[in-house]
Amino acid sequence: MNIKRLSSGFNANLGLLLLRVGVGSVFLAHGIAKLTNMEGTIAFFSSLGLGVVMAWVVALIETIGGAMLILGLWSLVPALLLVAVMIGAMTTAKWGKPFMGGYEFDFMLMMSLLAVAGLGSGKYALTKSSACGSCNDCDCSCHPGDKRCGSNGTCANCKCS
Repeated sequence: MNIKRLSSGFNANLGLLLLRVGVGSVFLAHGIAKLTNMEGTIAFFSSLGLGVVMAWVVALIETIGGAMLILGLWSLVPALLLVAVMIGAMTTAKWGKPFMGGYEFDFMLMMSLLAVAGLGSGKYALTKSSACGSCNDCDCSCHPGDKRCGSNGTCANCKCS
């Protein structure tokens, strides 16, 4: 196994897939749990002063957003919506609690979502990042500012027109 090749970004797309599937699965599971117990979800949200509408909004964002992340379907949109949910969770349900045993999990999810938002869906997604232009064979997660990108915004390693 070539260690240099493994550490050179060769698996960037696989890494993005694993990140999306991992984070998306957590949100999908939590969203489904909220939707299957909306009475309890509404009671909890009401205890925080948020009410019925916000309980439904969060449950739907977590469920649909989690599924969209897993599939790599316009990942920027669900990632940013879920970042808002995490900020809401940390400033309401977790407010005043310590980092450890309080909001460290929410913080890690938020940072992972920001990574997906910044890096895009990668190659293994239903909607790929548009930075590689018309190339369908691009094997990198090229995005503006990436050293692998050419001046025209396409992957310098691509052999497409």
